Amino acid sequence: MITLENVLDVVPALGVIVALIYYSMTLRNTTKARQRELIFQRFQSFDREWARAWTNVLFNGVNSFEEWQEFFHPIENPENFTDMIFVQTRYQNIGLMLKEKVIYPDLLFRIYQPGSIMMAWEHYEGNIRHRREIANDPTLLDGFEYLYGEAKKRYPDINTDRTIVRL
Repeated sequence: MITLENVLDVVPALGVIVALIYYSMTLRNTTKARQRELIFQRFQSFDREWARAWTNVLFNGVNSFEEWQEFFHPIENPENFTDMIFVQTRYQNIGLMLKEKVIYPDLLFRIYQPGSIMMAWEHYEGNIRHRREIANDPTLLDGFEYLYGEAKKRYPDINTDRTIVRL
C-alpha cells in the first residue's frame, strides 16, 4: 500500500535525480559550446598567412629528405621551417578533432578541401615517415595521417596531382 509517508520519502530522491540529469545536460552543452568556439577560432585563420605557408610548403620543388633538411632547416631557413610546422600542426589538430568527433566530417570537408588535405599528406608523407623512424615515434603527426585517411575514404576519386593548371 502506498502511503503519504512513502511518497514523501521518494520525492527528495526524485529531486536529486532530476537535478543530476539537468546538471549533466548543462555541462555537456557547455562543453560542446566551448568546442565549437575553438573550432570557429581555428577556421577563422584561413587568411593570407595560411595561403602563403601552404603554397610555400607544397610548391617548393623539395623532394628528398636531404632537400627537406636544407629547405626547412630551423636555423638556416626559419621562415620556411615555420611554414612547414604551421601547415603540419593545422592538419594535425584538425585530424585530432575529427578523430575525437569534435567536428562533423561533412562540415570539415566542406571547409577544408579534401583534395588539398590529401595533396598535403602525400607531399609530406615520406618526410614524416623518415622523421618517425629517426625519432622512434610512430605517432608523430598521426592526426594528420588520420585526416588524410578519412579524406581518401570519402573522396577516393580526387586527383591529387600537383600540376599547376595555367588558364
